[in-house]
Amino acid sequence: AAAAAAAPPPPQRVEAAVVVPQPAVASVVEEPDLELYCICRQRWDPDAADAMISCDVCDQWYHLGCLGITGDERARAVDALQCPSFTCPVPTVSDPRTGLSNTGCNVKVTSQMRREMEKLVSSLLKLKDMQVFVDDPSSFPGYLSMIKNPMWLRRVQERIPRYQRLGEFVTDLAFIWTNCKTFNNVATDEYYKRAERLQEIWVKKRGVFRALM
Repeated sequence: AAAAAAAPPPPQRVEAAVVVPQPAVASVVEEPDLELYCICRQRWDPDAADAMISCDVCDQWYHLGCLGITGDERARAVDALQCPSFTCPVPTVSDPRTGLSNTGCNVKVTSQMRREMEKLVSSLLKLKDMQVFVDDPSSFPGYLSMIKNPMWLRRVQERIPRYQRLGEFVTDLAFIWTNCKTFNNVATDEYYKRAERLQEIWVKKRGVFRALM
């Protein structure tokens, strides 16, 4: 008798491939930075050889070369860990070639800026955690041996009618938090944290002033 043919193997089950549609990714086109920086009033150039440093107060950027920062001071400036506190250079005479008096902290104070200064300081005076900055801190033991430019909120408020340039106001304001951090130089200190809070408030509010420049 003929041998029985072997039964064919059962068909293998093949799972259907699941294709998950991917959302279309739109190409991102970066807008060119058209803002003018530094006293040279040039656009930012990522390929430029000269390093730049920003003002701690108004966030304006400057070329180290344009500021005449050289030697050891330049080395410290380009080292992020040792970068000195820097604020816009304030000219004694406006140079029409550079427009220096209209950049960064050197912009002239307008009546609208003065109103914004008053609004900001008045709001700070009402905050509970800012009360430590309301009055003159010079009476703290050892304060004047460490701090050369004491500043407090009521003094800033009194000076608002006399400020001629924006940098005068914001530098005074910055003295409050930098002085506090210097005197209470431990990051976990409660007063140090309040100084950081004041600085954060300014960073959030400075856009109002930049829009008026």
